[in-house]
Amino acid sequence: KSAKKIKWVQKLLKKCKVNSAITRMIQGMITALLLTHVFACFWFLTAKFYNFSEGTWVYRIGITGSEPGVMYIWSLHWATQTITTVGYGDIPAFTNAEIVFSFIWMLIGVVFYSFIIGNFSSIITGSSQI
Repeated sequence: KSAKKIKWVQKLLKKCKVNSAITRMIQGMITALLLTHVFACFWFLTAKFYNFSEGTWVYRIGITGSEPGVMYIWSLHWATQTITTVGYGDIPAFTNAEIVFSFIWMLIGVVFYSFIIGNFSSIITGSSQI
């Protein structure tokens, strides 16, 4: 099902005659949004793994009894600030699972930004040759 969606997007971009570097950038951004959602869900699970005990991020920011939607928003906030390297520090990792998970997400962020910078370079190089 998702392969059909990707082919549909590729056909649309081809009809619009979009540069291949821009196509890669759009696909990268869609992938980043999906990854951010997945990592937000797993960030929540790191706290659930410890049953929301005192050491977890959910307990430390005071949302232990909150609705799942509130916890998801906070998880998405953490995932977004980590991948964008803003890092406010309002939701720090404390348990071993949180620390390892944060480390993995930060490494993925480095790879993602390297990809984005490479695509920007490709777009700029391609547009200057016209």
